Amino acid sequence: MPVEKKFVERKGVEIPEGTQVGLFAGLIHLGTQRNEYEGKVSYKDQVLLRFELPDVTLEDGRPITITKRETNSAGAKSNMLKLVRALKGTKDLEDGVDYEELIGQPVMLEIAHTAKGNAKIDGYMPVPEFLKKTVKPLMTEPQLLFDVEQISDKELEAMPEWLRELINKRVQEGGDIDEGANY
Repeated sequence: MPVEKKFVERKGVEIPEGTQVGLFAGLIHLGTQRNEYEGKVSYKDQVLLRFELPDVTLEDGRPITITKRETNSAGAKSNMLKLVRALKGTKDLEDGVDYEELIGQPVMLEIAHTAKGNAKIDGYMPVPEFLKKTVKPLMTEPQLLFDVEQISDKELEAMPEWLRELINKRVQEGGDIDEGANY
């Protein structure tokens, strides 16, 4: 049974809480990012994941997108590993992961709201087989930019300003840990 679409007036408004189907629409490598939590500083290699929600659309029919930053890790408890398993529907990852192959695949996203009312992704689960048949891919701008050190000027210029700033804040490979990139 198809899910009734929910329309919103503009991007970022009223993404409902709960479990929703999302299409994996992009992965952008952010490089090593400085993080601070409860006064402790750490440095982690991160990616920005992008999902389109085909059941939450703008009035013109375009899907709402939601992003999530994750640590680029394949450890046994990593969120990236959970995402890949949810997308591939398998625990067998011995051959590695081809993220480009996963673009456009559906995944169940656990959506929650922050104290400020913003939607965030809390988890990933495989899409049940009966739902896969009802998902209509609406991907408008699929992206896969995995190697941050090889982004072309054209690709970088096409990104939103906030994303360019985030990439520019990364720690240069082999450089001083407090020195950011300069584009």
